[in-house]
Amino acid sequence: MAFDTFEDSIEDAQPQELYLFTNVEESFKYTSGQQQITFGGNTYIPRPISRTEQEIESEQRQRQMIVKLPVTDPFAQRYISTIPASQDNLKIFRRHTTDLPTPETQLVFDGRVTNVAFTENEAKVNVISRGSVLEQAIPLQTFRNPCNFILYGTRCAVVEADFKMAVDVTAISADGLTVTVDGGSNVIPNTALELSAQLTAASDFFLGGFIVRGGIEHRMVLTMADLGGNVANITVLIPFQTIGVGTTLELFAGCDHQLPTCTAKFANTERYGGFPFIPGKNPFQSGINK
Repeated sequence: MAFDTFEDSIEDAQPQELYLFTNVEESFKYTSGQQQITFGGNTYIPRPISRTEQEIESEQRQRQMIVKLPVTDPFAQRYISTIPASQDNLKIFRRHTTDLPTPETQLVFDGRVTNVAFTENEAKVNVISRGSVLEQAIPLQTFRNPCNFILYGTRCAVVEADFKMAVDVTAISADGLTVTVDGGSNVIPNTALELSAQLTAASDFFLGGFIVRGGIEHRMVLTMADLGGNVANITVLIPFQTIGVGTTLELFAGCDHQLPTCTAKFANTERYGGFPFIPGKNPFQSGINK
């Protein structure tokens, strides 16, 4: 019997849903049923999981829903203390246990997690549909002095590989906000300088840049202190989720989005995305003689 027939039936409808949470590192596979289920090469384990109905603004625009889990669930725990390193996506499949011998299973939701709210015993996972993501407004370039472009982005076009250095973690503070790294004999390709020499030449070289684990966890460099011997302390706003002594990270130069920096540091003046020559006075407010 077809899926829609069971879905519309009053007597034969016994829905069962499969929840597939995925990110670049791991996945979580749950079912609202009471028994383990294998589908699409994945094994879904029983979980006290439920969801609200999809909020729909119109027939064409599916919006969001809330998935509810125990606060102790491994997936919910990803959000308990900090923002996860990678974006979580969610697919929900639905079928009916009365559809025998092999239930027809259909995808009923495809989207991403936006945030997780916690109560005493419950985690409320807010998810938004894939179509809604595409409908979100994208900020336009603003008329301002600083550069509008993202460093190393397409419109900036500075090559990441020219301004990065591999470093090894040698110590981590108790709160995880200070990471001690050793650059060894590695150099910044663009300047050909080792870590300590680079910081001596320009102590702010890495400020506003970022430090990355495995291309997944990105943390902005807030401050950096040279300890000598190509060893330095780096402070970040949010601790890394999964690093330890010996972890290799990539350290990238930063930018203050000002024209002199774009010119002297990156030789990228032609692609500067700001408006540095805006007049200091508005003639429509102060007149032309003041």
